[in-house]
Amino acid sequence: MSDSTIPLVVIGDGGAYKQKVKTFIAENGMQQKVIFLSESPAAQSSASYRSAIDFPAIYQMATAMIYPSIFEGFGIPVLEALCSRLPVITSNVSCMPETGGDAALYVNPASADEMAMAMQTLATDKDLKDEMIAKGIVHAQKFSQQKTAEAVMNLYISL
Repeated sequence: MSDSTIPLVVIGDGGAYKQKVKTFIAENGMQQKVIFLSESPAAQSSASYRSAIDFPAIYQMATAMIYPSIFEGFGIPVLEALCSRLPVITSNVSCMPETGGDAALYVNPASADEMAMAMQTLATDKDLKDEMIAKGIVHAQKFSQQKTAEAVMNLYISL
């Protein structure tokens, strides 16, 4: 599958920034390559979409998750994608390297070229994609409810 046949599906809304992105898309003739799922009538009328319950199913239909965040508290969407057996391309800043571990591809979030290269690589390198999925499943287990509860309990005990 060539890179021109894989649409970019945006599942968040984005507020005011979204309009800037849509203007850029229109100015560059990319309307057929980007789908804003939040604008679909099905998503707008779905409580499970608005509460993100549907996101794991959406992740599982994707080629990869691209999450070039500049700042995050933890990066839960990255962890959700790893749990959903989805390769992740994310930022090399903030907490993303901790959240994605050795299972993600990291890019400078300000570099469109790095992001495009990572997307092209994942779209064409099945071995890398399979390796990332396997590593993602292992890495996500480090953040299971059981391990998180144990870490909190150990913190309480140490106080």
